[in-house]
Amino acid sequence: MNGLTPPRPRLLPAALAAGLLAAAPAAFAAGTASDQRYQDERAACMQRPEPERAPCLREAAAARQAARKGEFDSGGAYEANRVKRCEALPAAERDACVRRARDEGTASGSVAGGGILREYREVILPPVPPAPAVDIPQQAPTVTAPAPAGVAATPAPVLPPQPAPAGVMLQPAR
Repeated sequence: MNGLTPPRPRLLPAALAAGLLAAAPAAFAAGTASDQRYQDERAACMQRPEPERAPCLREAAAARQAARKGEFDSGGAYEANRVKRCEALPAAERDACVRRARDEGTASGSVAGGGILREYREVILPPVPPAPAVDIPQQAPTVTAPAPAGVAATPAPVLPPQPAPAGVMLQPAR
């Protein structure tokens, strides 16, 4: 051999570099979101009294590190678990349970006080009964007209009064 080494293919390193550059914006966005969250949590920790501050700062740093590794759950599993617990209830109670789990309604109490009471109220009106059917008998109309000349007039028939249907009040004629 003449001491010269043949040129090596440089395609693999170029492809790896291109893949890393393509993934960089997503990683950068995730990093900035976790860093922003860490800064917010750190600021909240600094507002706490001295004995609580150090554990709070450690927890915030651990959450940031887990987020960078992709191990941090932002609460999606927690939300799904809250709703999943409602599946064990009867269908009539399930809808109200899901609404309470999604923070509809009111909440009172605290964890330190023994628990949070969630309440969801829904006003359900009874069905409106249909109006009773009123059966009014139809009477043949009577028409009074002057009799033609030379014809004797006959009086119109007088009908006896009819009782009013149940539940209907009639006003006397004035």
